Amino acid sequence: MWNEFLFPYILISSDRKMTVQVALQNMATMFWTDVPTMFASVLFTVLPLIAVYLVLQRQFIEGLSRGALKG
Repeated sequence: MWNEFLFPYILISSDRKMTVQVALQNMATMFWTDVPTMFASVLFTVLPLIAVYLVLQRQFIEGLSRGALKG
């Protein structure tokens, strides 16, 4: 997955739309990091994924179980 980070990080300038990973990386500089804003951004990034998992948890576990059994 490094290609998903390095390509936009190197080729896309900071004034354009960017991926979530690049936006989070831009919050950390050499001399100063806005930690509360970074943590809030990570929370808002992960929260929809957790919500989808909680809604579809039964199907997710069922799919894992079916793939683990023979026949």
